[in-house]
Amino acid sequence: PLRRNQFGGVLGGPISRNRAFFFGDYEGFRQTRKTTTFSTIPTTTQNQGVLAKDVRDPRTGVVYAAGAPIPMTAFARKVLGGLPAPNLASVANNYSLAQEFTANSDKAGGKVDLQITSALSVFGRYGWRKFSSDDQPPLPLPSGGGGNGNIYVRNKQLVLGTTYVPGTRSLLELRLGWSNTQGGKNPPALGSASALTEYGVAGLPDDARISGGLPSQSITGYAALGRQATNPQWQYPTLWNPKVNYTWLMGRQSLKAGYEFQRINVEVQDVNPLYGLDTYNGQFSRPVGATADNLYNLADFMLGLRAQYALSTLFVANMRQNLHFAYLQDDVRINDTLTLNVGVRYEYATPMWEANNTLTNFDPTTVRMVAATDGSISERALVDPDRNNVAPRLGLAYTVAPKTVVRGGWGISYVHANRIGSANLLAINGPQVIRAAVVQGDPTAATFRPTEQGYPDGLTDASRFVPTGALVSYIPRDYHSSPVQSWYASVQREFGPNMLVDVAYVGNKADDVLLLANYNQATPNNA
Repeated sequence: PLRRNQFGGVLGGPISRNRAFFFGDYEGFRQTRKTTTFSTIPTTTQNQGVLAKDVRDPRTGVVYAAGAPIPMTAFARKVLGGLPAPNLASVANNYSLAQEFTANSDKAGGKVDLQITSALSVFGRYGWRKFSSDDQPPLPLPSGGGGNGNIYVRNKQLVLGTTYVPGTRSLLELRLGWSNTQGGKNPPALGSASALTEYGVAGLPDDARISGGLPSQSITGYAALGRQATNPQWQYPTLWNPKVNYTWLMGRQSLKAGYEFQRINVEVQDVNPLYGLDTYNGQFSRPVGATADNLYNLADFMLGLRAQYALSTLFVANMRQNLHFAYLQDDVRINDTLTLNVGVRYEYATPMWEANNTLTNFDPTTVRMVAATDGSISERALVDPDRNNVAPRLGLAYTVAPKTVVRGGWGISYVHANRIGSANLLAINGPQVIRAAVVQGDPTAATFRPTEQGYPDGLTDASRFVPTGALVSYIPRDYHSSPVQSWYASVQREFGPNMLVDVAYVGNKADDVLLLANYNQATPNNA
């Protein structure tokens, strides 16, 4: 089912006759929808530790016969006890839920226009929006709680501008824009009792922005338990955007020049898992000679035999970037049949740097990490700036016949930013960020750490970072903005008083586009 309500209103009018005007608007949006979701969870009998296959504890060698209860850990017993009972008879997809998704949005704006004199006008505009959606987890708390949970977006915008007409042949426009957005997602269990308090799992962060509920439990063959491993995440960008444009007319020419500046500050938290991730896929409890079966993954969970545990550093990057744009454009009416548009644009975007210089890049020559320092943009961003972005533009309109016009254009632009998650943010890199993933292959080893022992102290300490054994991000120092060529050609023909046929071709070509790849990719062996 889907239920949607959308409502709003506008109001505007004069404040002072022929001098000042106002306009305001509001829009509300409320939506609830449900979809049927299926999950595979242990049966009521399995939740008691009773499985239909023999299970062997590799640490003791004891074999628990099929139908005999397994001595579950206190952690496993509490987690399984927090699950709902299956409501379908099948073994797989045995739990069904009409999963509810809600989305609520409120946005409002207001604008005031003032005509100071016949030559000078100013305006101001403010916008506000609040969006929140809640995804009901496919399995309920306390042992469920997966999915995106709460997604939120809060945005504020302010624009101030003035237009000045000094004469009949010129026009000056000034604009200042500001916007702030806070967007992210939080797990349903955020803020509830910690994993240490509720489950006895030690070693996880107690930061209020992270803590709460069951850490992620991944049992191959079964629905994920606990929170979504990539939750929470957030990014909060703030933009300052002044610009100026000046236009003047000279006979058959219209000249226009302008400059725009953008200052971008972004707070980013895009590291996971922040609250632990335990994986059970080793089938350590499978007796010798037995056929592989997902039941052994469940048995591993019951015995606390995780094949891998992972934890990442909580790190909030404060990224910065400046962008400059300047242009000059000349529209020339050559004669009554031909008009040319000629222009050039210059673009310069600094590489992104981190406000506190907590940023590193990999040096493939020395095979070590290089840290940012105070100084030039190259020293802070560890990527050299690209100041070669000149973008010419050319266009024309030619009247071939009284009812036929040919138009065409070509230009270059540049791609200066292309977020690929956290992969191209050098602040989210070692050693300030450690993505620890400990693979365990032998439950009898002295170093094997069962689930109930939690996470060891110092697992994500910077001292544990080794570049040659870690996943690191690398951007070449000579990285440059990606040029994009765009062109079009069209023929317009008028037929009669009410028909126009337009045939057009549009093309684009991008070079040196940002690519996320494995720098240390092995060479294929074709022998």
